[in-house]
Amino acid sequence: MPPRASHETSPLRPLPVRHLPLIRYAIDELGIRAAVDRLSPADPRHQVTDGDCVAVMVMNILHGRGALYDMGTWLADTDVELLLGEHTPAEAFHDDRLGHALDRLFAAGTEYIFSAVAQNVLTRPEIGTSYSAHLDTTSISLQGAYEEDPRRPWPSGSPRPALGYSKDLRPDLKQLIFGLTVHGPTRMPIGFSVLDG
Repeated sequence: MPPRASHETSPLRPLPVRHLPLIRYAIDELGIRAAVDRLSPADPRHQVTDGDCVAVMVMNILHGRGALYDMGTWLADTDVELLLGEHTPAEAFHDDRLGHALDRLFAAGTEYIFSAVAQNVLTRPEIGTSYSAHLDTTSISLQGAYEEDPRRPWPSGSPRPALGYSKDLRPDLKQLIFGLTVHGPTRMPIGFSVLDG
């Protein structure tokens, strides 16, 4: 019987995954990859889909948030095939590919992707039919004049800094209002808005 290979001579190398399989499970349960791939279809020139890129970036953020340009270093020490499926090369997630995926997500409309994910969760039978929503707003104060330049007018429908009721007790500053609506039973965000101050 030949001697057993030691870990120094074995061609196999253990790659840690830590808590990442749980995050991958949550990504699949929420339908994030499926929603991204449906609204931003795969480009045949790429080895991985935009949904794969989003999954990798979410896992990276929840692992400690490395920079996009350093994603390859982080993935080189992670079992990518376990997390994203066989024949998924770690080197496919370089900063150019991830940046291109972000550009495509913006073009597809992140609000539509979010809506698809929320709809997937809220239509599950275990959620039930009870419905309630919780809405809250907060203000953020801004420094500066924020005068409109006639050569570059504000985009139509965009929120404008203005004086208003200040929740941070600075009525002398212009502000914007941020609103968030959360589905009561699931605590899932279902709406977000930025409004005039």
